[in-house]
Amino acid sequence: MVKKVLLTVLLAGLVLPMAACGGGKNKTYVNTEEKISMDYPAEWLEVSADEIKNQIDPTGATIAAFRDIANQEDNFVPNVNIVKEDLSADLTSDNYAAISITNTAKQMEAYEKLNVYSTKIAGQRTKIHIFKAKANASAQKNKYIQTYLVNNKKGYVITAAMPENFDKNKSNVYEGAVKKIRFNK
Repeated sequence: MVKKVLLTVLLAGLVLPMAACGGGKNKTYVNTEEKISMDYPAEWLEVSADEIKNQIDPTGATIAAFRDIANQEDNFVPNVNIVKEDLSADLTSDNYAAISITNTAKQMEAYEKLNVYSTKIAGQRTKIHIFKAKANASAQKNKYIQTYLVNNKKGYVITAAMPENFDKNKSNVYEGAVKKIRFNK
């Protein structure tokens, strides 16, 4: 199941447009059903549930997606998405991250690990995984920033996808966004 979610996450990154202007103001995404929220730059556009279902991910694994047309490069608009999967085993966020990172390295074309570091997000120890890869042989190579969280036997993969040589300051905005996930009561 982790492999299927990984593929959904990375394909959503190819189809879904979005980026970061870094204007300083934030909006807050709240999903009351999943009890999850995330702050994101006000310039980003939240993708509607209908568009996610009809154009990005008909499986229903993607629960949120954001884009910013202002930073589109060629045919790719940087984006952030949140994908959920039901877990059959009790895993910590750190364990889930390790499994997901291993699967990513095996499944992605032209995979290149840039950095993996431990951090605490939503009160849990997890990892930030920064890498470059192609979703398939014919896709362009992109840069990805991912983190992985577990809550109530559900795994969440938060992915920022951007062009391979995206401006470092803009890339930092994305890295900050994936760290702003919270589980609500």
